[in-house]
Amino acid sequence: MNTYYAKLGRLIDERTSYHKDGYYILCEDNILRYSDTKPNNIEIITSERFVDALADGCRTTIANFAETAENKDVYAFNLFIFDDHKYYIIYMNTEEKYNARIAEYQAKYPRYAEPSDQRSVKYSQGDFDFEFFFTPEDVGDPGRIISAYEDVVNIESNNDEIGAIEEDDLPVIAFEVSIIHDGMYVLTLKAIERLLSENAFASLNRTSDFIAYAAINHDWLDYSLIMPKTIDSDLYKQVFPDVYELHNQFKDEMQRIKDLSVSDAIDYWMPAIQDRHNLESPFSYCKAEYDVFLQVEVYENELAQECIHRMKQLLLNDQVGYDYFNEYEFYAEALHYAGELSNVQKTSCIEIADALLSSGEEQLFDVANELLVHINRKR
Repeated sequence: MNTYYAKLGRLIDERTSYHKDGYYILCEDNILRYSDTKPNNIEIITSERFVDALADGCRTTIANFAETAENKDVYAFNLFIFDDHKYYIIYMNTEEKYNARIAEYQAKYPRYAEPSDQRSVKYSQGDFDFEFFFTPEDVGDPGRIISAYEDVVNIESNNDEIGAIEEDDLPVIAFEVSIIHDGMYVLTLKAIERLLSENAFASLNRTSDFIAYAAINHDWLDYSLIMPKTIDSDLYKQVFPDVYELHNQFKDEMQRIKDLSVSDAIDYWMPAIQDRHNLESPFSYCKAEYDVFLQVEVYENELAQECIHRMKQLLLNDQVGYDYFNEYEFYAEALHYAGELSNVQKTSCIEIADALLSSGEEQLFDVANELLVHINRKR
């Protein structure tokens, strides 16, 4: 099971704060350091400044493109962040370039006569003709900031521990830790929302169905959560009729199972996300892992009671090995959707976390730490 995208959904939907204390300090020679406190005498990139850099870089890209002969019938603008590597690309495409690409595909593959397959090409970033990067040469100072961010991400992802700054280090720039630890996904969406609110796309020669959106290279989360935040519902239905219909079918399925008990609902959903390659509900409806947990939210504190009871039963039966990791992970994530826990339930979370930490099963340590998050959480 992989609940990472459920957690990411919570962050992007701002149900959970992405803020974390601390700073990463990028020094010369690509040395990365960490500080609990705000460093002095160094440029600091806060969340707000990061959004500024993204938005400013996009504005420059838009302005430059608007001055070219290619600025005709632009139908899509996408600020894309690669989930695996967390680096940025700006994508745009025009009707002329799309028509040329789909004609090329249709000449080779008969299936591209189908409207649904044509749309899959039209909104596939890999088939967009225009891509732009956040480099100082391309977008100026915002490129310097985003390039430094990408250096920090790359170094941090390849190091288990980042030490404190040393006397001979030469600091260059610092970033709030929360930006690097998944906050960038929230901030990417905020950058697009800001551009739309400022009418920053006005200089583009746009089609009537022009859309601007963020994406993180996870189709289910992109289409179910992120893209609808910047695309009007009627326009979304017009541009993505197949996905819109799948979402409606998902609502119908939820109506059919709305009377399940909390225990039956957990049993219904758990297999759906035990395999990241699962193609059943909700994924067959272009919904994400996050949507699974939204469905059990209706049980409120009853959900907490059931999850805590099930974890206690696992411990009682000495079921703490790798084979049970998926279950613990599901229950710990589900608690985020169960409202405020009672004092008794918080005590139970502490006891379960202590048992998992003392089990010696390293794969359960993250689950234990996740349980401890619930102790001071408020809805």
